[in-house]
Amino acid sequence: MRNSFTTLLLAFLVYSCNSSVTKSNPAESPYQERDFKVDLHYDKKKADHSIDTFFRHLHEHRGFNGVVLVAKKGKIVYENAFGYANYLKRDSLTLDSRFQLASISKQFTSMAILLLKQDGKLKLGQPVADFFPNFPYKSITIHHLLTHRSGLLKYENYSQFNWKDKHKAMTNLDLMNLLEQNKPLPWSKPDAHFKYNNINYAILAALVEKISGMPLSQFLKKRVFNPLGMTHTLVYSKATDTLYPTNLIGYEKTFRRRDDPNWLDGVVGDKGVFTTVQDMFIWDQYLYTNKLISQDSLKIAFYPYSRDKKHFYYGYGWRLFYPTDPALDSLKKESPGKIVYHTGWWHGYKNIFVRDIQHHTTIIILSNIFNSSINELDPLYSLLKMPVIRQGAY
Repeated sequence: MRNSFTTLLLAFLVYSCNSSVTKSNPAESPYQERDFKVDLHYDKKKADHSIDTFFRHLHEHRGFNGVVLVAKKGKIVYENAFGYANYLKRDSLTLDSRFQLASISKQFTSMAILLLKQDGKLKLGQPVADFFPNFPYKSITIHHLLTHRSGLLKYENYSQFNWKDKHKAMTNLDLMNLLEQNKPLPWSKPDAHFKYNNINYAILAALVEKISGMPLSQFLKKRVFNPLGMTHTLVYSKATDTLYPTNLIGYEKTFRRRDDPNWLDGVVGDKGVFTTVQDMFIWDQYLYTNKLISQDSLKIAFYPYSRDKKHFYYGYGWRLFYPTDPALDSLKKESPGKIVYHTGWWHGYKNIFVRDIQHHTTIIILSNIFNSSINELDPLYSLLKMPVIRQGAY
């Protein structure tokens, strides 16, 4: 079984790495793109009261504290904010509240890599050592990083013992230097297993910076955020930015324990994107268009390279859920029931971003309290007539 999957994967990689850049074709998109603009209008009088009832119950009885947006076919059917930005100040959350996306940031790093591929600056099967000659793991490729198949150790644990000054935030380049200097033994060979690991996207961010000649924050602002009109979105690094980009406090489980940024928050790519719920909806809607890359190219990100658990796979910065688990020989085909999504958890922020592409349904939930409330979404999926994403989703 594994050999058949490997054969399929290699065939796809040869195609994706060596094919010419796909030209944008408006027919690939459900939108007429010439004058396309995301519709952020929301009429509270036409709110979906069943969704409102669900989230009010989640807030009042399960401790949910955050902002929500639900959309169908490009129209916002529900949005609201619940609870506090700062419990001590009793500052209410609003739709303009800016949240740390945590691991949802990975899809923006993936897009940066795909844009550089489109520019002809890299190939997905290319070794990292082509750009960082002293990188000690010569067989690890960009594809291995994107799919969490590098076999490397977690940098959060490794650098705990090797980054001496915890009062100074570590950068992505600092991380690359630590790897080059200390050469920590990987836990497995490249491509042997899928193991979700933040170090992969931290290295990808270092690659973006090395290849583009600009910080990841600047690259994404220039190539993604500004072109899409995501005016409230940015990448924050504690190592280089003096102002913290939000008035929100992240809390662990209750309002009694805040979880503030630390020395690890200088590293970006695996985390570090701050945004609002409406900017995330703008991002969601433009992913149906050819604004950044073509729909054919975007399928590369939504391809099921690695199996996590039954029904759950990983693409490039995206988790994939199949209501009916596909056989290996059908992975190369587009499944009409496939849902792409990602979760995030860091410093008390806990988020989920779900895209049911077939039915054009979007769920965006951003929270600044880490508790179990965001795990209890089964009734919401039922209200939206979506498959329940449960096992392996959080």
